[in-house]
Amino acid sequence: MTEIKKWELLSEEEISPSKWFPLFRHTVKLPGGHIMDDYFISKLGDVSMVVPVTENDEFIFVRQYKHGIREITLEFPAGIVEEGQTPLCAAYAELEQETGAAADNIVLLGELKTLPSKNFSTLYGYVAKRAKIIKPQKPDVSEEIEVVMLTAKEVEEKIISGEINCSDTIALYTLYKLKSNLK
Repeated sequence: MTEIKKWELLSEEEISPSKWFPLFRHTVKLPGGHIMDDYFISKLGDVSMVVPVTENDEFIFVRQYKHGIREITLEFPAGIVEEGQTPLCAAYAELEQETGAAADNIVLLGELKTLPSKNFSTLYGYVAKRAKIIKPQKPDVSEEIEVVMLTAKEVEEKIISGEINCSDTIALYTLYKLKSNLK
């Protein structure tokens, strides 16, 4: 088996004028000695996403506009882990803020790396069993969110049809189903 070696980071320069899309230029030394001085990465920040499952085994989704792709998406509730906040606290906060739901217990489902060649962040995936909508949503000023309840069959139909097409949501749904089958 070939030994894969890490690149050596020689320097890092922040080049983005925006706190919303931090961009960095790296100079790196490859294992063979070649120097690359134009490798760009983003540090968008870690994200917590919740797979909320109700007592009736329905999944709570959010439908909202995402300007990056200029489309309305159907996803699990999620948000950036703020500075000083744990991913678990962010999961509880996003579930309540985006859906008005609460859960007795939210547990880590897994950690995913999103676009690892260009982005320096982790998606923390959680499952919230017995999630229940108990209060009105509190969306951010930039969010208009519709709460959508789906059965597993409906989720899978929407994945197949392409209506659910966000990779993190599909990955966490699949991980949830795989881990549920192991029990």
